[in-house]
Amino acid sequence: MKPIKKRNIKNVKIQDILDLLHALPKPAVITKNTQQGASEYYRKCPKKKNTYLDGYWKGEPKKAKAGAFYALHFKTLEGLLYIGSFDGCEAYDESDRVSLVVKDVEIYYIEDYKIDLKSTAALDQILRKPGPVTYSYFYPGQVGKEEPVSLSTNKNELQEILYAWRKCRAEQAKFRQRVFKKHGAVCKVTGCSVQGILDAAHLPGRDWQKGHFSAEDGIPLRADLHRALDAGLIKLDAKHRLVFVAPELHMEYGEYIVGSE
Repeated sequence: MKPIKKRNIKNVKIQDILDLLHALPKPAVITKNTQQGASEYYRKCPKKKNTYLDGYWKGEPKKAKAGAFYALHFKTLEGLLYIGSFDGCEAYDESDRVSLVVKDVEIYYIEDYKIDLKSTAALDQILRKPGPVTYSYFYPGQVGKEEPVSLSTNKNELQEILYAWRKCRAEQAKFRQRVFKKHGAVCKVTGCSVQGILDAAHLPGRDWQKGHFSAEDGIPLRADLHRALDAGLIKLDAKHRLVFVAPELHMEYGEYIVGSE
């Protein structure tokens, strides 16, 4: 996909969005649009500046509380992700259909997103829950927990975290240079040397949010393997060799497991 040249849309990569989502200080309620012609259902609110109305959904999101959650909307066919603060629901008509009210919206175009490719697996696990699910929920750093812990609801938090994230992206470029200089620009698992599809992947236990940007904090990995590592779908040993692959990815990566024939 080519970058979108619009002032209000930021062009990013899948890994940028994964880093951002995991850095959010509050949980999020998520909706998705997977149908042609339904794009206009996510629309600007005529009454409030920088506020959007999300969909005509049946019923309210039971777990989401206004001010305590973010609201994410993903237009899968367009690769557009909208992130803002959840501000409750607005009744659409006399039925039980509602629109989510979303404030302070930021729009991201995910340049390397393509539906159903294995490189998108980690992001799809968050944004595209399988089946006809109206609302799904994401709790950063709380995988497997049903309810979020108490979190601050400062209205400026989203802008603050986005500012920190943008600064971090500049550091990521330097991190890539350091990692490639130390290890060479070759995927540790596959031996791939095409730099356009190689990432500097943080090792498990290393965290960009804690300033882990030294050459020892990462290794070169092909982009799809990087996503799988972050999602816990593969595991590496101390020598950065592949030792585990989740069953659903065994056809793609099984041949790279240490000791496989």
